[in-house]
Amino acid sequence: MRSLTIIFLFMLTINPAYAVTSTLNGVWRGKLGDKDIVACFNGEQSGNYYYIRHKQAIRLSREEKSNVWMEEANTGSWKLDLPAAKKLQGVWQAPQNGKSLVITLGSPSNEKDDQPCASNEYNQTLEVFPKLKIGNIENFNGRKYRKLRIADVETIELMSSETAVGKVNQKLRDVLPKSKADLDEYFVKRREFLGNIGYAAEDETFAQPYYWSDDWITVHYYRWAAGFGARGISLNYRTWNMKTGEEVDLWKWFGARSYSYSDMSPLPDQLKKRLIKDAEIEAECRHEYYGEGEYHVTLESTGMKFWENAFGDGCEKEFIIPYKDLGPFLTPEGKIAIRTFLRP
Repeated sequence: MRSLTIIFLFMLTINPAYAVTSTLNGVWRGKLGDKDIVACFNGEQSGNYYYIRHKQAIRLSREEKSNVWMEEANTGSWKLDLPAAKKLQGVWQAPQNGKSLVITLGSPSNEKDDQPCASNEYNQTLEVFPKLKIGNIENFNGRKYRKLRIADVETIELMSSETAVGKVNQKLRDVLPKSKADLDEYFVKRREFLGNIGYAAEDETFAQPYYWSDDWITVHYYRWAAGFGARGISLNYRTWNMKTGEEVDLWKWFGARSYSYSDMSPLPDQLKKRLIKDAEIEAECRHEYYGEGEYHVTLESTGMKFWENAFGDGCEKEFIIPYKDLGPFLTPEGKIAIRTFLRP
């Protein structure tokens, strides 16, 4: 639903049938009440603004056939007069109590741009390296952690006394951006959405523990690329040995190796034969994709799970093998690791 909404709004913006010659078009600087702001308008279709002090882009959407613009999340409304003598005036109003503030903007730039909200003039001040956001302490089966975030990249920090937690935490922090150059793609995407729909879109992401024991931890990383449907979703599961602090590719326990860009892999032949033999497949799912997909492998409380991403046809495969039954499929390294799950 999110992606369909974004695509529709994008089409609305670029469709000539909706094009309107606008005197608002451009980047405007001025005040909302006594606060310094910068605003931009892509014609009559979309807009955005930010407070110079906070540098947080806020979407503006025009009500149909009116001079009223609503803020994102309905935090306020703008009622604007027609620009005159290079000045733009209006009134901001709070939806809860009707409180109003005067809007005074002047000396617009980028008036001839097709997408002023995507311009350097509007974005340069916004594109600073973000501060690290540290979340509240959370609980996972009695173990504590907190989330760390920079821009649209999130990871976790373990609040634990396990042997190698410091080494694991360093690896977990390594996924965060280190410099503004690491965020080039992030800023480019935001500009594209600001220019098309006046919205500073970013990928939807999160990180959280998936499995955590005295011996192992798996962290689940999720990303949904802004503007895409289900195929824009990527899942990644990374596992560390809590005794050594070393990251572990679980596929190596089965004589395989995950891809360099994800934790997935095709099933090794011996394992594939076992899972296919025991699987019950509905008729509509007996197609060439069966048994030839890319699989995650994850640690579970009862065994190891091998599973495909869901693509909407309901034919994705999922298998769990109890730890005690994994022996025939394991490498020597895997057999040593699995002993930790078989201890009384």
